[in-house]
Amino acid sequence: MGIKRRREMDAKFVAERLRIIYGRQSEDFAQEVVEELKKKPGFEKFHLTPVRVEEFKDGEIKPKVLESMRQKDVYVIQRFHDEPYGVNEDIWELFLLNDTVMRDSARSVTNVLPYLPYSRQEKKVEGRVPISAKVLISFLEHQKIARIITMDLHAPAIQAFADIPIDNLEARAIFLPYLQKKCTDETVLVSPDLGGATRVQTYAKSLGINFSIIRKRREIYNRNIVELKEIEGEQNLRGKNMILIDDIVDTGGTIVSSYKLLRERGAANVMVICSHSLLSAPAESKLKEWNCTIIGTNSIPHSHEFLERNKKWFFMKNIAPYFAEAIYRIQMGRSLSEDKVLFPK
Repeated sequence: MGIKRRREMDAKFVAERLRIIYGRQSEDFAQEVVEELKKKPGFEKFHLTPVRVEEFKDGEIKPKVLESMRQKDVYVIQRFHDEPYGVNEDIWELFLLNDTVMRDSARSVTNVLPYLPYSRQEKKVEGRVPISAKVLISFLEHQKIARIITMDLHAPAIQAFADIPIDNLEARAIFLPYLQKKCTDETVLVSPDLGGATRVQTYAKSLGINFSIIRKRREIYNRNIVELKEIEGEQNLRGKNMILIDDIVDTGGTIVSSYKLLRERGAANVMVICSHSLLSAPAESKLKEWNCTIIGTNSIPHSHEFLERNKKWFFMKNIAPYFAEAIYRIQMGRSLSEDKVLFPK
């Protein structure tokens, strides 16, 4: 038997053992992942496993997976947002889905969480508060899941909270092709704070352009920005095209403050690249007012109405092929870092 034929048979066996299910926030994203997997040899007939969620009058939910999971490698895809259910209900739904497939004798369970909620609460910044990221990871480990696949953790040290693998993919793989076309000698990358400096340095090295870092001071308790103190790195911003790079845009406060500072320093244009566009209220009105252009991803589920309403300033990159590639490589026993597709230089 030829090597090519043997690989096709191995892939078909792996595909038969693989199952993908989803939470209510993620059916469209999960279907896009499946469509990408179907392009792989041996996965042509692969399909998404349907899930039905019953909602009770008092707010309880009961998910039901509509195919057997016995001795299957199950990937549970879940995304999180404040609408329409709320992040905490999305998390609870994830726990119930994990329990469902575990009780159906799944061979292994992997959680695919493009954005990991509570990742901004990875340490104590004041007394008598939880380390919420640790609590979430502990709950998932208690359910005996095999691994977590996520993207651009707010604090990569969160990986140390777990005794299971946490594959932290890099959104840089999605944004670099776009930035390579967009950047010129008059482009400067910007980190809106010291915490994102390493991320921006990595982008700048890949693109071969200069970068700046904004120093800011926050109130310790409510995290409001008190003062944008200074810009480090590239100082000559007059007439330059600035690209702010951040992992999370939530209320838009940091972005708007940084935008104003850069324009005061003479920047010609300011664009924002972000891995996770939460865009909670009042971000929409703030960013519209200041005419900020944001390039985000679909790690966060936004309604069609939201996307249509904000299509002039918010543009979304599809990361489903990226996660499909990660699932494929894990199932085939291949390295995630080979070929520098998921972790570019």
